[in-house]
Amino acid sequence: GDFGNSLHLKLPALPLVLQRLPATVQLAGTALLMAMIIGIPIGLVGGFNPGSLVDSLGRLLALLGQSIPNFWLALILVLLFGVWLGWLPTFGRDELKSVILPAFVLGLPTLGQLVRLTRSAVLEIRGEDFIRTAHSKGLEPRVIYIKHVLRNVAIPLISVIGVQFGYMLGGSIIIESVFAWPGIGQLLEQAIGWRDFPLVLAIAVFTSLAVLAINLLTD
Repeated sequence: GDFGNSLHLKLPALPLVLQRLPATVQLAGTALLMAMIIGIPIGLVGGFNPGSLVDSLGRLLALLGQSIPNFWLALILVLLFGVWLGWLPTFGRDELKSVILPAFVLGLPTLGQLVRLTRSAVLEIRGEDFIRTAHSKGLEPRVIYIKHVLRNVAIPLISVIGVQFGYMLGGSIIIESVFAWPGIGQLLEQAIGWRDFPLVLAIAVFTSLAVLAINLLTD
């Protein structure tokens, strides 16, 4: 665990990484929460009502979320909500609402993935034999959806959520740089610019271990 001292900052490398960890965890956690709160309900409604307006809008959102470059979207949101409207701060971690824009940009690809996965899982599970049996036994639709459909939909969702949270912890370098968010991603970008090899190595090893631990916990 001893990666030596940072060549630029002249301080032990690993404590520097751990010092930036809370900001990255806050950003990744908020992004994941936003993706779950928006994406899963839209996917559920789309799966239960395929072809409806909500389903069409959800599929469009999923397509946009997984195809729009996040650095481009980040700049557009900074221009719109920060410069033109002045509603939200666009850099730093000074106040609670500072996390809204970077978390939305970071969580949008995951949101799109959750919409698509939830919708396809619901459509698949609705046609299974045990769902048909539950209907034939006279169970209420609400009980069938909550007790049988949602429990089975949760299996692939938990796997994807765990993996995505690990990627967010280690892959937020662009978002943190655009929004000047003082997390591990911004530190990595600075360390690469400084050619600070001990600091880059400490960040790489730490994020790799974090991803492995999250995947193990998810399983």
